[in-house]
Amino acid sequence: MEWVAANASVVSAAFGCLLAAAAAAQPVTPAAPPASAPAARTTLACRPLTDLAMAADLKLATAQSQHKDAAESKELFDEAIDVWLQAVKSCDGPERERAERHLQDTREAGARVAALRVPVPAPAANSVAAVTPTASRAPAATMPAEFVAGGTRFIGSFATDAGGATYSGTGKVVWANGDVFEGTLVKNLRHGRGRFAWASGQRYEGDWVQGVPVGQGRMQFANGNIFDGAFQDGLPNGAGRMQYASGDAYNGEMLRGAPHGRGTYEWLGGQRFEGEWQSGEAQGSGKMRFSNGNTYEGPMLDGKPHGPGRMAFISGDVYTGGFKAGFPDGDGTFVWANGDQYTGPWKAGQKDGPGGLMTWKNGDRWEGSYRADAQSEGKLIRAKRP
Repeated sequence: MEWVAANASVVSAAFGCLLAAAAAAQPVTPAAPPASAPAARTTLACRPLTDLAMAADLKLATAQSQHKDAAESKELFDEAIDVWLQAVKSCDGPERERAERHLQDTREAGARVAALRVPVPAPAANSVAAVTPTASRAPAATMPAEFVAGGTRFIGSFATDAGGATYSGTGKVVWANGDVFEGTLVKNLRHGRGRFAWASGQRYEGDWVQGVPVGQGRMQFANGNIFDGAFQDGLPNGAGRMQYASGDAYNGEMLRGAPHGRGTYEWLGGQRFEGEWQSGEAQGSGKMRFSNGNTYEGPMLDGKPHGPGRMAFISGDVYTGGFKAGFPDGDGTFVWANGDQYTGPWKAGQKDGPGGLMTWKNGDRWEGSYRADAQSEGKLIRAKRP
């Protein structure tokens, strides 16, 4: 009886270690890459709204440089302020602070322009000036190799688009806040291949569609994480590799910046999980190799063994059966490397319930009930010996 109790404590301790390892296995969920401040998680609407607001500012600056009339300038100011207000509501953290600064700058610029407006006397009814000319769109015009519009500097081959409100071309664009883009601009929006460097330290090089990273590219975040692979709406989305600053790495499918689908996560300490992921958690079938050499095969839930699976210990011991939240739970069999074996019910990592069978390698066995890993009711049956 003492021998059985001693082995029961060994099993309990073994699964205590298993739970600790499973808890340590939780991967660091990759942060969704915001447009201008990757340190903060940004709502999905933030990035496109910020792009629209920047485009509105650029359109406004172009109109001012072309001395558009007061009514058109006011309309453009109102448009830019409205989009920046939406961006402020949709963004979080440093991205929101940046949107608030841009909103304030645009409002102050609008107030200055309004203060400088001087009413123009209406021409006499019979004056030539009273004849209103037919409105026409300004033709496209090639710009100098380097020019400034509204505080934004352009270097390269750019031209105003038909209508004169936007620019297209290839080269380098430097914003007043320190952001820099090198590549192709189409109607004020980054489009095609290009590199963008945020003032925060974030970098992206790859495909752009209407001002947003879409397609294949490489994003280096300000926190040191690096993602190579597919992007959608400015976020890692699809197949790729995330190299974390911690030394961890993930290869596989992503959804909105988090592991999702099939993939392999390797921790710096040597732990490795290959299998299914959902929203940054190991969830579904897979194989976990712990840093101590133990391996688990079976379903996972919230990053822990859950369901019917198999745990093989580096000692040679093996458990096959049900798991719940990382512990043996339900019916299962534990086989020690020396040939001893227990088959029966488990609860929270301990032998617990009726119908348990403990068999020793010499043929002796115990049949009965267990409570909290200890024998409760049953009988010891000795093997027949010659």
